Amino acid sequence: MRKKSILPFNERCANITELFKAAEDGNINKVETILDNKPDWANARNNSGEALIHCATRNRQYDILHLLSRYKLDVDIKDSKGDTALLVATEEDDREAVHILLKLGADPNIPNKNIESALHIATTENRINIIRELLKCNRTDPSITERTGGTPLHVAAFKDNEEAAKLLLEAGAGMCKACSMGFTPMHVATMRNSKNVLQRLIQQAEASSMNSKGQACPLRMHKLPLHEAVLSGDETIVKMCLTSGASIDTKKANGETAVHIAASRGSVNILEILFQAQPDKKLKSLQSKDSSMMTPLHTAALFDKPDVIEYLIQQGADVNETNQDGMTPLLLAASKKAWKAMEMLMNKKADLFCTDDNKRNILHLIVTNGGRPEKMCFLCCKVKVKSLLNDQDSEGCTPLHYASRTGNFNTIAAFIDMGAFLNVKDREKQSPLHFAARYGRFHSCKRLLNVVNGMNILNELDETGQTPLHLASYGGHTRVVDFLLTMGASLQKDFAGNSPAHLAASSGYMATLSVLLDWNGNLTNDENSDGNTPLHLAALNGHASCVNLLLTRNAAFKKNSRSEHFMDMIILNEHKDAAVTVVTHERWREALKYCSSQFCWPAVGMIQHLPEVFQIVLDRCRQPSSMDRKHKDFHWIYSFDFLQLPMEAVRKLREQKKVYTPLLTLNIMVKYNRVDLLSHSVCQGYLQMKWKAYGMWIHTINLIFYLIFLASLSTFIATYDPRYHTDKGLNGTGLPKRWQRHEKEQLEPYQKVFVYIIIVFSCLNIIKEFGQMIQQKFKYFTDLTNAIEWTLYITSMLFIVPFVNGKSSHWQWEYAAVSSFFAWLNLLLFLQRFDFFGIYVVMFMGILKTLVQVLIVFSILIVAFAFAFYILMCGEESPTNQTIGLSMLSVFVMMLGNIYYIENWVKPFVDADPYTMHFSSLSFMILLAFILLIAILLMNLLIGLAVGDIESVQRNARLRRLAMQVDIFTELERKIPQRFLEFVDKTEVKNYPNIRCRRMSKFVNSLVHFEEESHSFDQKLDDPDVDHKVYMFDEFARQRKKIDKLQVALEKQFELVRLVVQKMEIKSEDDGVEDDDSDDDQHSDNWGSMNWRKSSAWQKTSIINFWKREASAKKRSTEEFSMRSSSPT
Repeated sequence: MRKKSILPFNERCANITELFKAAEDGNINKVETILDNKPDWANARNNSGEALIHCATRNRQYDILHLLSRYKLDVDIKDSKGDTALLVATEEDDREAVHILLKLGADPNIPNKNIESALHIATTENRINIIRELLKCNRTDPSITERTGGTPLHVAAFKDNEEAAKLLLEAGAGMCKACSMGFTPMHVATMRNSKNVLQRLIQQAEASSMNSKGQACPLRMHKLPLHEAVLSGDETIVKMCLTSGASIDTKKANGETAVHIAASRGSVNILEILFQAQPDKKLKSLQSKDSSMMTPLHTAALFDKPDVIEYLIQQGADVNETNQDGMTPLLLAASKKAWKAMEMLMNKKADLFCTDDNKRNILHLIVTNGGRPEKMCFLCCKVKVKSLLNDQDSEGCTPLHYASRTGNFNTIAAFIDMGAFLNVKDREKQSPLHFAARYGRFHSCKRLLNVVNGMNILNELDETGQTPLHLASYGGHTRVVDFLLTMGASLQKDFAGNSPAHLAASSGYMATLSVLLDWNGNLTNDENSDGNTPLHLAALNGHASCVNLLLTRNAAFKKNSRSEHFMDMIILNEHKDAAVTVVTHERWREALKYCSSQFCWPAVGMIQHLPEVFQIVLDRCRQPSSMDRKHKDFHWIYSFDFLQLPMEAVRKLREQKKVYTPLLTLNIMVKYNRVDLLSHSVCQGYLQMKWKAYGMWIHTINLIFYLIFLASLSTFIATYDPRYHTDKGLNGTGLPKRWQRHEKEQLEPYQKVFVYIIIVFSCLNIIKEFGQMIQQKFKYFTDLTNAIEWTLYITSMLFIVPFVNGKSSHWQWEYAAVSSFFAWLNLLLFLQRFDFFGIYVVMFMGILKTLVQVLIVFSILIVAFAFAFYILMCGEESPTNQTIGLSMLSVFVMMLGNIYYIENWVKPFVDADPYTMHFSSLSFMILLAFILLIAILLMNLLIGLAVGDIESVQRNARLRRLAMQVDIFTELERKIPQRFLEFVDKTEVKNYPNIRCRRMSKFVNSLVHFEEESHSFDQKLDDPDVDHKVYMFDEFARQRKKIDKLQVALEKQFELVRLVVQKMEIKSEDDGVEDDDSDDDQHSDNWGSMNWRKSSAWQKTSIINFWKREASAKKRSTEEFSMRSSSPT
């Protein structure tokens, strides 16, 4: 690249403007003067991005162009549009400028932004002079390609520029060069009907002695010009290709010949041209097959071209040749609804009895694709048709089966009139009536049964023992089921023991099931071979509507052969809707009171798999009384039927020596972390009932005895001076030494009582701990409370037993300190069992655990500072760092802010003694690090963990407290006799929220009772859950309004479409075709024995029928609405 001028911008801009003005005006002297002073400006640009050479070229200033050649000119410089001066000259059709620029050395092959060279542009605009000038230059590539790979010869063929094509061919442009789409110039000329260019290309090929080779240029898709000529439909182009030697039997990549293409287009004239041009290849091309093994006659039949079919048969085409699917042209026409072609083939004596690879004859295919065989002209010859009526395909289906499947009842009537057999069965031993019933063809069923022998197939069985009634029931075709029952269909069972009610229930068709039960109510409790009733199958598949219907019809709650209750199936498969239906039904208590083989108790299964549903059960277990909510005697009734197993079941389990866990439902809630269920008012009331029945008395007695022990221990320690004890070796002589004068201190009588109380209580609790250890096994060692109790009772025994002999030793009082500490700590843990204190104790223990975990991690820092302080300050007067142990303890104290900065740091530093604060600088650095890392960072971290995580701690504390309460009652019930539990347990309690308790009673209740949910109406309104529910109901109401608006809009659109259909007089192709008749949207085709294809005719018919049904339904709804509006309600 040339260097640009580096003059200042303003000066440069002014002078360049004058330079370009002079170049535009042709002022060669001024241009020369400026360039002599500034020769680098020969490549300068103006404000529009044009170079000087572009400006001279556009204004046809040839002298300026010659002048520029004297300087260091970049002749191929591009302007802002990406064009060189040669491209500008080409666009301006300036032959002289092109000649000069090429002489100056311009590159003719440089493309513009659209990747088009000057030769492409000139050919596109048919500028012959420019093309001649460009081709004179030996640097010009006549086969240069543009963006899509097209050469200038492609452009000439596309534009039919014969003179341009001639010049390009003379310059050596490649005739066989293909573009990116695989087309040569000859293909382009053929497709664009460029006769002149095509003739020139053919002449060039002949002149080069490569006419056949030119026609067979290797292309990606092997699309020869003859194929494209036939596809274009231009007879002249076809003749030209044939004249040039193109063969009519040459195949493309997909095996098509030119005859195939002509047949698909229905071009009889082109076929005549092809066969007249090459009669020796006519028979071969007629027999030629493409990749689908189709002959030209197949292609004509496929595209419904009767004229072509007639001509090809006249020319010798085989009318019964088959394709890869074994279809003749006649069968192919029938399968593609080419009715005209099919009629022509039958008139030409095509074989009516041939079948495809699936053994389907012409009637099978006509019925499948929506044809009307009864209206076909060939049916006049009924002798031939009768022999086709009962032919079976590979699946064993006759055309009558097909007609029954599609619901073409007029065709069914025609087949029956012509002698079709009704009792022919397919491979699955199903008759046409089975098919009609299976797919809900109501009118087809009527036509099949309203004949002389129609009733004979009403109760025929298929290979599974099912009648048409079974199939209609399984498909949910209510009208068909009702009709078959009216005609006398038998309500028998199939080979699996399933009645029609079983099948309707398993598919979830409530209306169909209701019709069946109306006909025979005994079907409600029928059992199949597996012992399943319709209720079992509806529950297994989660059909809530059918479950509700069967419950309303008083279905019995039986167990199947696997001892499964219908509710077990709902729970195991987690069918939430069905479960909600059961628990909200009026028979819900009866449905849930059974012993489950899967879960022992249905409530257990719902807690595990459907906790939201069990929440509804608990809500229903809390019912208000019939009184006004503000009445004094208004109360809530809490029922515990589904929280505890019946006592009969418990006794039975214990008699069978099976493992039984008391409070089974609550323990499952704890196991699966169902905090919402545990916090429910019914569960709280249940625990409160247990507490009042026996828990309060047992724990109160236990607490009283423990308080007696604690009081005895504390009083004894408080009344006995700990300094009165023997301390061996106090003076290092090994002789006994007393703090006081007396050798032996006599205990007071009340102190002796305390001693024996402590001993007895400790011994009994040690025995109790052994019993718990044996019972709980490994679980016992995972509880921290057990370790605390062992420490408490052992240290108490070691402390108090020597006092029986009046001895008081030094080590006894050490044990006394430990015993006293753990005694009061155990009292704190004991308070966990009481609701008022328990939450705080559990929170305290949780935060303590977090604190210990953090300190374990950061104890490394504590040890690090302890060693540093010991090394640096062990020689100071202060004894805090005399040993490693004292230094560690000192670090712990300093963590709380007790650094003693003046006494331990400042005074030793400022005194004149060189031996104090010997490592002063380093000591203060370590102190600063301690303040930053421990006193600030670590302490704030601990505070943040304690305060920031309080919500999580409260949530976990609530679960832990509730779990502890459940565990306490579980352990108590393991030890309490069953008869006592039967005596004290209650199945329900009443709560009176409007009766105020005395203050003292209220205070006591708050200390010992479990928390109760407020049930007053006013408080219930303030409940955030209620607010959330109200919000949800409001949101549902808003969505409902939106849905109603959308429904109104759809109805308006439907009305408009209906009016359009009436105005355009659109009619269905076959008014005798019916839709399926399932009772709801759940219907789906569960039968896959055959692949059926819907044609557009059937789709049109379905749309018309849908519009008719919708119009009638809308009319009925309008009448009903007007009646309701006029009624008083």
